Formats: sequence, structure tokens, C-alpha cells
Amino acid sequence: MTIAEKARYIDLFLKGLSEASFPSTLASVLELGQIPSDQNKQKFKLIEHTLEKHGLVEFIRGRDNSTLEGQCEYFISEKGLNFVLNNESIIKLLETETRNDMDINWVRAFNRLWKIINGEVYMSGSDFLNVAREADDSIPSYNAFIEERRAKGQSTSRKDFFWDIIKGMSEDEKLDFFDSMIEELETHSPEYLDNLKALFSKAETVIKKRAIPTPKFPDDVYIDVLKTIHNCYRSAEQKPSIYDGKGEEDLRDYALAFLESRYEGAVASGESFNKEGKTDIILKSIDGSNLFVAECKVWHGAEQFHKTVEQLFGYLTWRDTKSTIIFFVRNTKFGDILKKIKEEAAKSPYFLEHVADRNETSFSFKFKHKEDDTREVLIEIMAFSFPSE
Repeated sequence: MTIAEKARYIDLFLKGLSEASFPSTLASVLELGQIPSDQNKQKFKLIEHTLEKHGLVEFIRGRDNSTLEGQCEYFISEKGLNFVLNNESIIKLLETETRNDMDINWVRAFNRLWKIINGEVYMSGSDFLNVAREADDSIPSYNAFIEERRAKGQSTSRKDFFWDIIKGMSEDEKLDFFDSMIEELETHSPEYLDNLKALFSKAETVIKKRAIPTPKFPDDVYIDVLKTIHNCYRSAEQKPSIYDGKGEEDLRDYALAFLESRYEGAVASGESFNKEGKTDIILKSIDGSNLFVAECKVWHGAEQFHKTVEQLFGYLTWRDTKSTIIFFVRNTKFGDILKKIKEEAAKSPYFLEHVADRNETSFSFKFKHKEDDTREVLIEIMAFSFPSE
């Protein structure tokens, strides 16, 4: 598949994804069907890797646990949405992607692959060509390919024609091929792949859940949680069907799916008990310890703002030092509400410092802990515009 062809598919998919109100697959957007056609099945697999590699989508579910033949379901990410809103093709992004700058020794890569597929995980010539065809769909069937080589007096030994196939690919096709081959082999014997995968560590394409050290909740993971929440609701702002007529609980549940699919070993729960009551979002580690607490509210003014802060502190234990308040704003004068949030935060009896504006609708504050005024709590206050009709 050429870069231009891949870019064309992705541009169309992002446009369709930006208009969807539910997680969607490449097949559902581009072919209006549940299962991909035989013609595009292999192409879609490679496109999924590219979408994820460049952060153009938010992975929701799929692949190994999908009932749709391994397809992945996505929402559009903020980065992907920017391409759509700016009416910009991603072709330049693909042409300049970092992985094309990698200096890969293809002979070494092939030798490491051969050791695996001629030993621990034997792969027939026909199976090899099936994987290679995902990168280069001009490769003929196994029988036709072998007959062609015989007619030219070329070797038909597996090792020789395997190498000739790879050698004849473009740089981009070689990378696509090894992406597909590694994914195929991981379903059988992942324990043999470390040496091969090490050659492509900078070009890893499949999104993996982030591991959270327990019971610690480091700053970089906290920032990643905030980014995940921001991206999911920022995307929802462009899709009125997601928020029209929805209450706090429905809007809260929208973020839970993103959080649970993002973090390994963490459970995102809605309306979970924590100390004095039930908080809207609580991210727990597998050992049951709290990692992150958040409260979601539809904005109803200054008085409600202070009640929400008080309510949040009623949920926080002494060990909880990172939290978030998320406001869903129905008012049309969104800018006025953002200004009001900052003003009211400074009036809180727990207020210590306005640290920074993370972005134009997300504000970082330090508050003192309700139970221990020597202990600081980081509170991120976010707001999203979901206007009522």
C-alpha cells in the first residue's frame, strides 16, 4: 500500500469518525459494514497501526477481545480532529514520520526472523506470503509465485524466496511487513520475539495500556489521566448526539470507558464509595488502593461550585493528593464561566495557589487538605462546553 493510498483511507476515516457518536471501526465508516471486505481486511489492519502510532484516534476496544474479526473500535482524538477541522490531509505526516528515518539493518532483521520461523514457530511458504501480502498486495498466490520463480530459474527454497520478497519491498512496506509479522507471531509464541522486536523499538505501533506503579501514582501518570479525560470530552464537544439530553451520570460514564481501556490493572468506577460518600470517578489499582478521584457536575453557578469542592474533600482520604473536578457547561457564554471558575477557586477556604492553566479550559490549583492543612492536594478543574438547545 502506497503512502498516498494509506493517507486517503485515513483522511476519509477521520472525517467519518469525527461525525460518529459511538466507537467505530474502519469497516463501519469506510465500507458501511460490520465486517471488513476480503479486499480491504489486510489494509485496514495496517491502517489501524498507523492511526494508533500517530495518536490520531483513541483506542476503545478490539483486537484480541473483539468479536468483529479482530477489528478495533475508536473515537477520534484531539490530534485527529484538528486535521479534520483544518481540512488537512495526513499525507505530510506519513511522508515525514520518524520511523522512516530509522537505520534498520534488514539483513539482521531477516536473520532474526528466520531463526524464529524456521525453528520455534515454523512458518510455511504459503503462510509467509499471506503476511507479506498485508504490506504488498501485488504478491501473487503461493502456487503462482513458485511457478514464476521456477520459470526464471530462481531458487524455491523458503529462505531464499522469503528474503527476495522482503528485499523487493520499499522501506515503508518492509516496516509494514515486520509490524504484521510480529503481530502474527505474538499470537503463537511471543517469548521468542524479544531480539526481533528490539530492532523496531522506536517504531512500535500498537497502543498498549499504561502500567501504573502501585500504590504510587506518579506525576506523569496523573498528567496522562488528565490528558485522557480532556481528549475524550474535547472530542465529545464536537458531537451533540453524545451530550444532548444527557445528565451527569451519562456524561461521567463516557469517560470511564476511556480510562479503563487506557490503564493496565486499573479499574475506573462510577459512583464508588470512598470515605464519606460516593464519588463520580475513582481509579483504583488491582490491590484496591485509590489512585485518582474525580467529581463530575453540570455547572449551576458559584454556590454549587463551593459545594462541589466541599463534597470532593469529603471523599478524599489523607492519602489522596491528586484529584479533579469536571464541569459540564450548558451555558452559551462559556468564556464567562471559565473566568468565574478561576475567581471562585481563589475564594475557597482550601485554596493555596493557582499553579497554571494546563490549557484554555483546564486549570491547575493547589489546595490544602481538609484534614491536614500542612498537606497539599493537586486539584485540576476542567470545563467542557455542552450547550443546551
